[in-house]
Amino acid sequence: MHKKINIYTVSNLISKHIPNSKLKEILRAMFYKQFYSRSIGTKIVDIKGERFKIVKTLMSIDNKAVMLEYLKYCSPKKGDVVIDAGSFYGIFSLYCSRKIGPAGKVIAFEIDPINLKILRKNLMLNKIPEKGGASPNIVLVQKGLWNRREKSRISIGGSGSAISKNSLVDVELEKGDDIIKKLKLKRLDLIKMNIEGAEIQALRGLKRTIMRFKPKIIVWANHSYNGEITDKKVKALLKGLNYNLKTTKDLIVIAEPKK
Repeated sequence: MHKKINIYTVSNLISKHIPNSKLKEILRAMFYKQFYSRSIGTKIVDIKGERFKIVKTLMSIDNKAVMLEYLKYCSPKKGDVVIDAGSFYGIFSLYCSRKIGPAGKVIAFEIDPINLKILRKNLMLNKIPEKGGASPNIVLVQKGLWNRREKSRISIGGSGSAISKNSLVDVELEKGDDIIKKLKLKRLDLIKMNIEGAEIQALRGLKRTIMRFKPKIIVWANHSYNGEITDKKVKALLKGLNYNLKTTKDLIVIAEPKK
């Protein structure tokens, strides 16, 4: 049986044979802008009975399967405050926004400029204003969560965009505790995190917030940082913050505060 070949598969094969360089980063950015995320209309996506109108891209990436995986381990409810770290096209943020209502809030972090473009369109399609308006329960933060404030760069990559100082796109990183302080949150019920290897630094930067609010935490920790998969350090960090841990076969770490 032949494997299904598509433009994404072909591009990955080609990418493996191009040395890391400025040219490779330019080609990556062109690919993700022209093929991976090019808008070709809209479609309806159903997440556990909640229907959303979203941008349909050339490669039809809606991340529904990933969203359903998260929702095995959490159930956002009225009034909840949620951090969506690595919001991508905003589907999880949209779902949470619907569930938490006007009394709740979603803090959506996304730094990839191509993803941000589609995320904003998805908010507009679902009549959710980013700021102000009748129901401003999604706050979009265009900064990466880190353990200190600094400038960096990312390698454009759709759902796999990752911090890489050798890349071309400038981004701002900031300590999560400082961002939460500025937002003047009174509660925090859930942190969902999928940020391609930055999760250890992000959690370190959120220590004060985690200790204060004791939210449930879901971290996709199957990423590599400095050649090491991040799950072990993520678990050690959260265990040190007095959390009970469970890890799935896909290395999703589910952390709940000890009673």
